[in-house]
Parts: sequence; structure tokens; C-alpha cells
Amino acid sequence: MNNNKYIFIGFTINSSSLSDFFVGLTKRLSEDYRVIVFTNKKPKIDPDFSDQVNTVFWPSKRPTGFKDAKFLYSQIKKYQPVMTISLFGSVNLMTLVGWFTKVPLRISWIRTLSSQYHNKKWLMERKKLIYKLATHIFVNSEATNRDVQDVYKISSSKVKVLPNSIKPYANTIEKNKTSVKEISYAGRLHASKGIDTLLKAFKDCLIIDKTLRLNIIGDGEEKSKLINLVGQLNLNDSVVFHGFQSKNNVLEIFKNSYMVVVPSITEAFGFVTIEAMSVKTAVIGSKTSGIAEIIRNEQDGLLFEPQNDADLFQQMRRLLLDESLTIELAERGYQRFMSTYEHQNAIERDFNVLDQYIKNIE
Repeated sequence: MNNNKYIFIGFTINSSSLSDFFVGLTKRLSEDYRVIVFTNKKPKIDPDFSDQVNTVFWPSKRPTGFKDAKFLYSQIKKYQPVMTISLFGSVNLMTLVGWFTKVPLRISWIRTLSSQYHNKKWLMERKKLIYKLATHIFVNSEATNRDVQDVYKISSSKVKVLPNSIKPYANTIEKNKTSVKEISYAGRLHASKGIDTLLKAFKDCLIIDKTLRLNIIGDGEEKSKLINLVGQLNLNDSVVFHGFQSKNNVLEIFKNSYMVVVPSITEAFGFVTIEAMSVKTAVIGSKTSGIAEIIRNEQDGLLFEPQNDADLFQQMRRLLLDESLTIELAERGYQRFMSTYEHQNAIERDFNVLDQYIKNIE
């Protein structure tokens, strides 16, 4: 136990799979180090940290202002951490202040492709500067790795690929019996997610089985456009918009679905893909970036060309007409998940990487 060594980590504590992972990583780190978690509000769930972990709260809802920088500066001066780990909203501040105060190890965890910011050039330029101040960049896929090097001009020697992971849920969620085959999508309702392609393919699927139902889970800026498209395609009786749902509700819907479709145009990784695999549900994903790294076509899922509703329909048709193939792909997908993306294995993997970085500077 390195009681005199502190690690700072910034993330939001909630009921998401991402939070589950970082809570687990924090617990593993706290077996060997003191850890201070920076989060933006008092969590509704109890992470059950040991007394080796302190939880502190940013002064602002999102840590981007002077008050937050001053708070972080005071905490660094007090505890002298050997490492900061930041993701999403905490990256800019923790990396910048960590660099200014000479924290030896500054980890920036990137989980989003730059295409999400293509209309915000100033934001990408700022990120490029911030990432140069990090000592190490962690990314969740080879697609994100290429993006970081090509767009932000980060040296490959500075980048490490550590895929996302989640807990296995296959045996903890009951499957409800229903006569209706359900197809599900979960994620942001954003143009980059390709939901319009799914709706068009789904319309053709109704020729095979008019009782099919499509679940669309999530919220976003494209919701009104998608609702209008559902009306134009005469799908009002077959498509259900569920809005935002808790992780457990999403997994329950997935467990009771015949298949899950991930139709993204671009995707850094594709959490939804491994969530579906974790509950033994067959997955069809677009042949793009991070998704194609997870799904090995014809082995543990099916792939289709992005934005090609005819190609997607053909893959959906195959599963609808061949239940044995659907079951086989679901089982293989679960095996793929357990061998590569299971929560506890990933926590130990990432701990070993971080632990070695600290040992290298001793």
C-alpha cells in the first residue's frame, strides 16, 4: 500500500455502465494508493468506497470555470498527487492545472471521435492544445486511436488503446415471454447515429412480420425529425420512443429483444454493442470504426454498410427468418463479450497499466 501516493480521478458517479467501470477502477486503485474522486454532484447511488477514497465535488455543475480551477489547484497543492485521470468534462481542467502544477502523470481518457465536433473547429483546436499537455492518452478503440493521431497530431507513443467494458448481466435479468418480436436501438438521437437508416430498413421488415415492434431508446436533437419520419413511413403503430432510460431498463429491453441494431455512421466504440452482447442478444452493427472492431462479421454478430438501409434490411431479414442463427450469434456474442469486454478483467488490465506508469517514475 502506497499510503503517501495520491491519484486524482474525475468522473460522474451515476448508474451508467461507464460509471460502473470507473467506480470499479477507483476501488482497485485504492487497494494500493490513496484516491480522490472529483465529481460534479452528490451521487444518488452509494459507490461504497473504502476509507482510502475521498469524494469531493466541483464548485460548478461542469468543471470549466475559474472556481473549479482554483479548487483543483488547492487540492493538488494539499495532496501532491502523482497522477490525474480525467474524462469528458473534466479533461481540460485536470490536464491543464495538472500540467501547470507539474503533476508527474496526466492521463486524458478520450472516448469520442472528432467527427462529433466537426462544426466546432475552435473546440477541436483547443482539444489539440490540451491533449499535448497530457503525458498519456487513453482511447477506447483503434478507430479513436487513428482519430487522435490524425486530427489532434498526437504521437502514437503517447496513446494506449484500452477498450470499454461492462459488467456481465446475462444471468441477472429475467427474459419475459412475448409473442411479439422486438428490435431495439439505444443511444443519442443524433444524425451521426443512423437511426433514419434503421427506420427505413424496419419498414421493409414488416413485410416479413407485421407484428414486429421497434424500440427507440434515448433522447436528442433529432427526436422531432425522427418522429416525423416515423409518420411519413406509416410506422406509428410499430415504433415506440421510450426516451431516456436507466441502464437497468435498457438492459432489460435488450434482454427481451429479438435483436439489437447499432446503425451509427461513425462511432468511437459502441457501448450499446457490448451491452447487447452482455445479455445474450444478437447484434447487427454498421461496418464503421469502433463497431466493426467489436463485431466479427458472421462470427459473433452481423455487419452492414453504413447508411445503406437495403443492406441492413437483408441482415435483419436473415435473423428474422432464421431463429437458430440468431441464437447462435447471440451465444457467440456473449462469449466474445466475456473474453474481451468483461468489467473485472478490464479493471485489472487498466490498473496494471496505471500502476506500471507510477512505478516507472519512482
